[in-house]
Amino acid sequence: MYKINFKLSLTSFTKINRYAKYLNLPIQTVIRFLLIEQLHHYEYNLKLFDLNYKKCKPQDTFGTINAYGKEKQPKKYSMEVSEYIYEHVQELKIKYKDKTNSVINNLLHMGIREKFEDYNSNFATAYDDIDPNTKQYAIPLSSEFTCRLEDISKITGIKVNQLMSLIIGNYLIEHFTDYDNTIYESESGQQHHSIW
Repeated sequence: MYKINFKLSLTSFTKINRYAKYLNLPIQTVIRFLLIEQLHHYEYNLKLFDLNYKKCKPQDTFGTINAYGKEKQPKKYSMEVSEYIYEHVQELKIKYKDKTNSVINNLLHMGIREKFEDYNSNFATAYDDIDPNTKQYAIPLSSEFTCRLEDISKITGIKVNQLMSLIIGNYLIEHFTDYDNTIYESESGQQHHSIW
């Protein structure tokens, strides 16, 4: 594992933290996941990645003044990352003539913007009210799925169980938006309000 140090802009931190709360995962895991997603775009769709990267505005990572005149410090991270993330960040630093902090903030900004494009207002309100109780599931996986998850885990530095939470959570967000702000009946006949 390699280590990267960076400051995260307060705007990006707030959005990523809400997203992490929704998935019930540590923010560092979500950061690794968003970085991997954007680096995958860099490798396989360079033209679109380049366009999106150049649109990124510098994020304020020097602190902001709140309504009471106090400075709110940016979030500082010293994170262990996989070799894949580390090497690609170094490559992007050279390509765009940027510092590590700018590269990381831009990648995260691009990643969270994708997640929030359709769900911005719902993420802003629903995520803080999620029930902190979690349920564990034993999911039978084929040897093929198990091998693939383990390979992805090695590349990303994200544990297999956390990867499964990310994959399922993102699938639900992306594919069930038809039910936004509706009430649906569960199999038990109880009513539940959709959160997205």
